[in-house]
Amino acid sequence: MTNSCRTTSTPWLVRIHTNVHRYTIISQRLRGMAFILLAAALMSPLAGCVDLTGLPADPLAAHGALRTGKSYRYPGNVYCMRGFLGIFSTGMDTFARTLNRRHIISAAALADEARMQFEHRLLAAENRHLIHGPLILVGHSYGADDQIRVARYLGQHGYKVMLLLLLDPVTPPRIPVNVRQCFVIYKSHPLTDWMPFLRGVPVKAVNPRITHITNLNVRTMPVPFHQAGIDHINISANPGVQTLMLSVVLRALHQWELRHNYPVKATTLWRNPRFP
Repeated sequence: MTNSCRTTSTPWLVRIHTNVHRYTIISQRLRGMAFILLAAALMSPLAGCVDLTGLPADPLAAHGALRTGKSYRYPGNVYCMRGFLGIFSTGMDTFARTLNRRHIISAAALADEARMQFEHRLLAAENRHLIHGPLILVGHSYGADDQIRVARYLGQHGYKVMLLLLLDPVTPPRIPVNVRQCFVIYKSHPLTDWMPFLRGVPVKAVNPRITHITNLNVRTMPVPFHQAGIDHINISANPGVQTLMLSVVLRALHQWELRHNYPVKATTLWRNPRFP
């Protein structure tokens, strides 16, 4: 009798424990989103916009034109777009600083809220032939979603984007045909990914035969770094993710160099052995 009672009661206890765990995770993420929305409501009148980093919202407006420096190993430009509020996308600024500090390619970070001004100025720079070399657009969260829209806007005017590098896109449109390559780094959360915020999801291309897409889910695919503590808030700042981003950009630049016979020092041909 004792064994029988244990057998019939255990599934109920397991289901109760599973449901409590699931609801706890969902409630934590809902509380986190509520905090973000409250912070935006309280801080945006003081900040003048929703980006709270205090950094220039639009690098093209701040510098007056695209930055071009002969000291960079590759021509072209990289623009890293922060997500909602900006303060949860510090990895975008870190990545831009890394590219500049190593003199790989000119890079700058910008606020998601500056997207429309940015794409208009970027188009104007293209029309004036101020962009020389590849264009790489990087984004995190809603900034990733909006970099797709920037690429689509440029495509409507006949311009191409060599690489879209996206971290945890939330509600991404399809990748337009003027994008040569799109690499997505995200972490799925099966219990809460049905909510259209604080999540990362894969992307699809308008035409997969034209745009090469790589969707890398760090939760399910082998990566050369620990992913247990990665979430939507800190994924862009994770050192392992930063290294992977650099590997992706360097590989894309190397491919561009081979296509255009551009002379580059051999020291730039660094690659991650796990992602050749």
